Amino acid sequence: MMKSSTGYHTISISQKLLIEEEYYLNTAFYDYMRNGGQLTKEHIKNKQNQVIGIEYAYKNNMGIRWQVYNVDVGKSFRIYSVKSIINPNVLLNKDYIAVASESDVQKCKAAFNNESCKISPILGDFDSYSMSRSDYCANFNLEELQIHCTPAQMMHLLKRGNIPAHFAERTVYHPTSHRKRTDKNSFYLESNSVVINCYDKYAQLKGDLSHPCPNKEEAKNIIRFEIQCKYPKLYAMSKNHPVVENDVESSAPIFSTTQEMYEFYGDPLTYQQISLPIDNFLSDDVASEVIVKYFKRIIRSGDYYTLAKARHLIELSSYPPKKKEKLILALEMTSLNLGIYNAKLKLKESRFLDYNSLLIDLDDIGINPVTIPRGWNIGHIPNLLKAYHDKCSEVQKDE
Repeated sequence: MMKSSTGYHTISISQKLLIEEEYYLNTAFYDYMRNGGQLTKEHIKNKQNQVIGIEYAYKNNMGIRWQVYNVDVGKSFRIYSVKSIINPNVLLNKDYIAVASESDVQKCKAAFNNESCKISPILGDFDSYSMSRSDYCANFNLEELQIHCTPAQMMHLLKRGNIPAHFAERTVYHPTSHRKRTDKNSFYLESNSVVINCYDKYAQLKGDLSHPCPNKEEAKNIIRFEIQCKYPKLYAMSKNHPVVENDVESSAPIFSTTQEMYEFYGDPLTYQQISLPIDNFLSDDVASEVIVKYFKRIIRSGDYYTLAKARHLIELSSYPPKKKEKLILALEMTSLNLGIYNAKLKLKESRFLDYNSLLIDLDDIGINPVTIPRGWNIGHIPNLLKAYHDKCSEVQKDE
């Protein structure tokens, strides 16, 4: 079985409650804890530090957290709901490293239903919930994919990728330098509806001394590429994806943009009243589609070469001489500015679209605009996604 894989690792599902159901559900959790249920209880607060709900988490981390909401959305109107945050592999196998897939859905449903019925019938079964967030991801094992560089070197290259429009890279205050800095082991990008995180899985687990993962050593050489799709993104996917669109409630209003949805509903918890079917978002095809889309937008699809080697490959291509000059200039600008995003920032508006088109041309001949530092003494590093797909094809052929 391959160590590299694609799928999802965490999902959030939710459903509406009546006012009396919210009261009786919190009472049921209290009774469950009083009778020996190993749960902790903590208030959930909004940005204004107002209590909007209660979270119940298992002390031994079973892979499920329950959140019961009671939110004032104005005009004497309140929203009552329950959300469950599930890590299927932890729930099923106590595995914090592996990625779940479509084949795990039915087992996850059974485990969820088994646990919910211990607490209260108000929680209902898995199929009565709506999807509110899905975290798609890929595990790339460098050793398995025969990529001969260290995880630190790979992260160095990945962090020089693109930051798409409407995304910003997360920074954290560093007490030594007294300024905000990015994490060297992570490329973390945020927008209103999507969070993308590419990181060294082993460094992440080792850096968290309290993390309960019992097999941290198995995360060595794993680069994880993760896309957290929040509700607005899932709603947009439900309109555009042919597998999902027909299952959205027909009475739901249709919005042309995510901003329209925000303006119509106001509070995020309110617009989650539109039910989204869970199973469709957990298919292997949807997971693969999301991963490939964002990987190519941020990391690109070409292999990594030294600047000299990449120039040589461009010269050997079938492009006309003037196009080759422009492609080499794009490489040099990316190298000089330490990455794709920084190169775009330096370019004048009149040349921005030209640079983007050159990146597409480089994709077509399999060259990543990010180049390998000369001091590494490495001439070629395969693209992670391409190496993964090649490995999958090789395994399928052998089988």
